[in-house]
Parts: sequence; C-alpha cells; structure tokens
Amino acid sequence: MYGLVVIGCRVVFAKLSDRPPPLRLGAQALALWAAGLTVTSVVRKAPGFVAGAAILAVGAAFLTPAFYRAIISRVEPAQRGGAAGTFSEDRGGGRDYGGVAGAAYDPCYHQPCDSLDPVADGADTELYAQLDAAYDLSGNINLEAQEEMADAAAHTTLLFAMTTSAVGGTRQASSQAAEKASFQGHRLQR
Repeated sequence: MYGLVVIGCRVVFAKLSDRPPPLRLGAQALALWAAGLTVTSVVRKAPGFVAGAAILAVGAAFLTPAFYRAIISRVEPAQRGGAAGTFSEDRGGGRDYGGVAGAAYDPCYHQPCDSLDPVADGADTELYAQLDAAYDLSGNINLEAQEEMADAAAHTTLLFAMTTSAVGGTRQASSQAAEKASFQGHRLQR
C-alpha cells in the first residue's frame, strides 16, 4: 500500500513539486512523515497502521523531489551529478559511480577537455589518473557505466518490442516475451 500511494502521488501531483520553493515543500513532506509516524504509534490497530503508512507515503512522494530540486538549484551545472550522487548515496544508492573525493563527477563538463583524450586536451593529469584507477575509462567515458546503461536500454527495448502491456494497461506481458529473452545476470544474451 505504501508503494502504491507514493507512485500514485508522484503521477497525480507530478508538476506540483516544481511549484513551491523546494525547502518549504521538503519541510511540509517531513511534517507529513512525522504525522504518519505519530498516527502509526498512537493508533496501535490496523486502521492506524494503514492511515499512518498512507500519510507517510504522501510525505515520501514529495520529499525526494523537493530535496533534489533544492540541491541541484544551488550548484554549478558541472557539479550537479556529484551533488545528486551524494544525495542518492545518502538515500541508499549511487555507490558505484561516485567519482573521486573533492572533484566533480565530470570534471571536464562542456570544457575543451570533454573529449576522448582529456589529459591531452588540458584536463588535470593527477585527477584523471585517480579516475582511471577507480573506473574503466576510455578518455572521458566510463565504459562500465556505459555497458550497464546499454544493457538496461537493450532490455527495455526488447521488453517493449515483445509487449506493450505497460503502455496498453494489460495485466501481464505475453508469454513470448519471457520465453525469447535470455539473461545471464543483468546481461541480455539474445
């Protein structure tokens, strides 16, 4: 139920999180979290747990977008990936492509060194040595991240090529989609 309320609020109120100032919206979302936790702890029966979880879910639906907007609006474009990643890591994700301490995720963002040979084009040699040691880089491209994103795009393309159930609103994908797709871990085999 919690997840359904979060998703429902994100869909129905998608544009709402862009209107009020982000910190005010974040404060209101935190107040809803507190109210949901209070209801859950005071009304110790099933209706209280359901109502508390629903109130908590409404707060959660607005909290993350509000904080992302607050963070992103206060940093330079080249630093936005790092800022969002730091927030994501704090929220429990984003640990795989975290850059190096004290540097932007993409230190050559829209600079002359934003190329396949960043060091030759003026990038910080020491920083790119650290990045190359931490990640499988080809110039300014993280090949590991690119491979994972390409796998995700291939999976999504295959899924929608085999079924439009998510778009058309049917309950489940065709049996052909599941039979024809073959994965080894996260990698699509055919």
